[in-house]
Amino acid sequence: ATPTPSGLAVAVTYNGETSPPVAAGSYAVAASVDTANYTGSASATLTIAKGSQSISFPELPAKVMGAQPFALSATATSGLPVSYASSLSRPACQPSQ
Repeated sequence: ATPTPSGLAVAVTYNGETSPPVAAGSYAVAASVDTANYTGSASATLTIAKGSQSISFPELPAKVMGAQPFALSATATSGLPVSYASSLSRPACQPSQ
């Protein structure tokens, strides 16, 4: 926040917290100046929208049952880490043709 006159200390909170938010959502922002010569305040709502991302991974190689485990790799355009999970209790197998 830039007060007028400049150089005054401004206290800013987001939903009552001093750390700026980083997650998507709406936040009540309050800013105040309280000095010997100046007092004032303002409030507003800050909205952070969800960002989009895509996940890319190379084609999985063909494997036979009993083969050694292999590493999976993927990248997300958001820069966030990618993790893998399965709802299957055993490996997914495609019958030989």
